[in-house]
Amino acid sequence: VNAVLFKPVPVSGGERLVTVSNQNLTKANSRMGIAYPDYLEFKTQNHTFEGLEAAEGLSAVISEASNPPERFNGQRITPGLFALLRTPPILGRSFSPADGEPGAPEVLLLGYGVWRDRYGCNPDVIGRAVRVNGTPATIVGVMPEGFKFPQREDVWLALPPTAELQKQSNRALQLFGLLKPGTPLPAAGAD
Repeated sequence: VNAVLFKPVPVSGGERLVTVSNQNLTKANSRMGIAYPDYLEFKTQNHTFEGLEAAEGLSAVISEASNPPERFNGQRITPGLFALLRTPPILGRSFSPADGEPGAPEVLLLGYGVWRDRYGCNPDVIGRAVRVNGTPATIVGVMPEGFKFPQREDVWLALPPTAELQKQSNRALQLFGLLKPGTPLPAAGAD
């Protein structure tokens, strides 16, 4: 219970990291995901968070000629999420704003365990062309050992605003915010 409910996330400022969700006011204790248009609106109207970023879970099958296909837990994330968490890759680069633009080439960040187990900690993995769920992608970075945010993810891809994602009825996103220092949670909720 302590690790799940009370212990801060092990990133810089983790005690100020919160999830933001919608609530159906007609149902007690109901939480819903966030629609992409709402994420953009929350981000522009924000006064109490250092930043707001979004993520969407996915199952990612990585395949390439030299390795058999393998399935991993993954997330599509807005390009600023790892900067918000102050957690840069240990190798390569993080996502750039351009990676989250519509039609941008697919880029992939690996978890440390994937890098170790699938690629033998080879630094030449940066720039390697692979396929993720059948789509060509390029590996651009490796995250630190033990980093599996937000739950138990092993790979991350950028989250571009697709037509499907921009539908108001599509509430598939998790939203993460880092409270400004000294900001109480009720103030953030009101914001």
